[in-house]
Amino acid sequence: MIIVRSDQEIREIVNDVLADKDVVVVDSEGRFLGVVDKRAMNIYRNYKNTKVERVTKSIVALTEHELDNMQKIIEALLEHGEFIVVVDSERKPIKSIHISEIKDEIMRYIPSDVTVRDVMDTNISTVSDKEDLENIKLLMFREGLDYVIVIDQKKKPIGIISYDEVLLADILSNKPGRKDFQRVGKLVKRVSDILLKELPSVSMKTPISEVLDYDVAVVYDRVIKGIVKRKDVLRMVLRNLRYTTSNISIFGLNDGYSYSIVMRELVEFENKLNRMLKNPRITARFKKSKTYEGKLTIHSDNYPILIAEDVAHDPGILIRNLIGIIMNRISRKKKGKKNVDTDI
Repeated sequence: MIIVRSDQEIREIVNDVLADKDVVVVDSEGRFLGVVDKRAMNIYRNYKNTKVERVTKSIVALTEHELDNMQKIIEALLEHGEFIVVVDSERKPIKSIHISEIKDEIMRYIPSDVTVRDVMDTNISTVSDKEDLENIKLLMFREGLDYVIVIDQKKKPIGIISYDEVLLADILSNKPGRKDFQRVGKLVKRVSDILLKELPSVSMKTPISEVLDYDVAVVYDRVIKGIVKRKDVLRMVLRNLRYTTSNISIFGLNDGYSYSIVMRELVEFENKLNRMLKNPRITARFKKSKTYEGKLTIHSDNYPILIAEDVAHDPGILIRNLIGIIMNRISRKKKGKKNVDTDI
């Protein structure tokens, strides 16, 4: 961990930040203020005398005793993504813990067979790294995009830029008159001028455990099919953490509204299962293309594995259909019907 003061100049730390070192910002008395926002610094670094305070991102720091609380750890990682900062009673940084150091602990809350295909976002837009930033700004505003994937001449994904980055670059390109905004490099005009090249490509069958360290593009037959962002994986872990005691896991639903509907149905379903099965554990997986594909799996200590699969246009309807299939199977089994031991 590298500690810098907020009144230092960006040029003094730029190499450390771009080298992926954990850079923590403190005030004149050594108290924790935040971390350096790498993307903001990448835009500001061409302006002389710019202070670190301009690229400082405020995040929640944890104390030593909070390191036993996985929910707090995940919430802290969601704010920054790469590492968490541990402080003492005076809010002075003690150490940083990189996400790679606690990866195994985090992955305990995601089944090992979950792949990037189960959680990838397929609603994506791509732009050329040579594209004019003004055009990108208009595109993102018109389409309501939070980010776009940047591709090179061979259509290979090479990075992501957010709407906030585009707006910041646009403001700075107007040459403000402040002394700390005097530009020492070329004018920011194209996507490539603000791009951080950090978007690895993976296949659809890649396990989630292999992509927690980065945002990744999902490629099939040399075509980008989607993206898995580290924060989406962490949100999945957080949701599963909150429902650990109920033995319910849901994958593939990033929409909070749909997730809440499905969870409500599964909590009611769990209450029914508790009267019929011993220690039931429920896993629901969704995949969206033109419709929603769903798979519901039930494990218990006194019953064979139950699996149901179906397709519907709405995740709420789909989960009710899947629950109906499972309940029908259990009912047939209790009535002594034959040919019910095969997974549906």
